[in-house]
Amino acid sequence: MPKDHLDNEISVKAGVTNSGVEAKIKSRALSSVDRLLGSFFDRKSAPMESEAAEIRAKSAARIRILHEAERVVIDAMNSHPELAAEVLRSTFPGAAQKIANKSAVVEAALEDLALGSNPPPNPSENGPIEDDREDLDPVFLSRFERYAEDAGTDQVRAKWGRVLASEIRSPGTFSLKDLRVIDEIDSDAARVFEELCAHRLCDVVPICLSGELDFAKKAALVSADLLIEPGLSGQIRVMNISADELGNKLWVATFESQLLVVEGVPTELPDNETSPLIRNTETEFGIPVYVLTGVGVSISRLIENDQRAVFNRLADAMAEHIKPGLVHEYARVGKNRMRKKRTILSRI
Repeated sequence: MPKDHLDNEISVKAGVTNSGVEAKIKSRALSSVDRLLGSFFDRKSAPMESEAAEIRAKSAARIRILHEAERVVIDAMNSHPELAAEVLRSTFPGAAQKIANKSAVVEAALEDLALGSNPPPNPSENGPIEDDREDLDPVFLSRFERYAEDAGTDQVRAKWGRVLASEIRSPGTFSLKDLRVIDEIDSDAARVFEELCAHRLCDVVPICLSGELDFAKKAALVSADLLIEPGLSGQIRVMNISADELGNKLWVATFESQLLVVEGVPTELPDNETSPLIRNTETEFGIPVYVLTGVGVSISRLIENDQRAVFNRLADAMAEHIKPGLVHEYARVGKNRMRKKRTILSRI
């Protein structure tokens, strides 16, 4: 007996529910399956089996229509065999493959949601994520469908499955431009970008953690619209001037809710891009970084990254570069206040 794809959808649906995925996310997942595969999910509280029976009844009606269409095609083949053969060869096999590709992408997305992998963007990075929408943007789904239909390998299907799962968790994560870049990026650029994003901190990558990229790699990422052109002089995350409660001068680099603070004014700093801190001008210091584009930031969220661990590595490198005891971690408290959490005295 052939495998009932619907049974698999229902079991995945149950897995999503049992794994604790919120109701809104579940609703968006089901509506997306409905839109992409034409399944009809009753969003009321009817038991799953009765729901599946209703869907099968509608599927049976569609099958009867297809049988009638088949009869018409056969009649056409009797009258115009060459024309009919061309239609069958060019249309039906392609359509079947597109459906198979879409099904595999949706399956990958539902498995991603059920397993709880690829969570939404880190709350410490972007704040709490709340969205009451029960459906994804139809414009997004329409464009996404085209890419899913062309996902002919397991690797590409898994990639688009992660995209759909991320969008279901947090609608608006990906723009149409993001989808285009994801589709067009070549494997070499994708590999370089993935390696780079292991060191990403918000929208930048500290060069002291990632190391310098050679010209070809930088050019590939810039061309793919993932990296802002560094230019000849490079880029820095400027440290802003502040002061503690006693009026002591502090240099602050802000990464969302995490703040890296240097006490006093460092006097001797090497001037190279691999240093954690350099003197930009007589009165300005900064952290040499690579800066991601907006598209790059969106796509980077598909790549595993521990923001806290990256921040700790940067703080560690900064303390070794300057002097332990002069580098501190602060937390943002309110709009214009910050509170010291700890002083980096040795390697973290």
